[in-house]
Amino acid sequence: MKPLRIIIVEDESIIAEATRMDLEDMGHEVVAVVATGEEAVNKSGTERPDLILVDIMLKGKMNGIHAAQIIKDKFNIPHIYTTAYADKDRLKEAQKTTPCGFIEKPFTYMDLNLLIKECFSNRTV
Repeated sequence: MKPLRIIIVEDESIIAEATRMDLEDMGHEVVAVVATGEEAVNKSGTERPDLILVDIMLKGKMNGIHAAQIIKDKFNIPHIYTTAYADKDRLKEAQKTTPCGFIEKPFTYMDLNLLIKECFSNRTV
């Protein structure tokens, strides 16, 4: 698989850094690590990544679901949700944005790599 340009949207710095290192170990380029939905939307417009890895629950006014929907509508960039809080109502709301997938924290390098490969198995980047 061709290396991807990825934005990580995660408000927990330790998780963001570990995810960045994993993605770079997989050969991908992390073009930005941001902590809010607003930053994610802005960076998506300027960086035009291949994929957004977004936490459902973010600090600030905009949660990850709202940010992912805006990014999808404005830029047509696919997204994968990460979450430690997998309640049914929130997941149902997130499903409406048609994500490539979901991964529950804490996740392994191998699980993340497999999900990214599945997401792009029928796409051309």
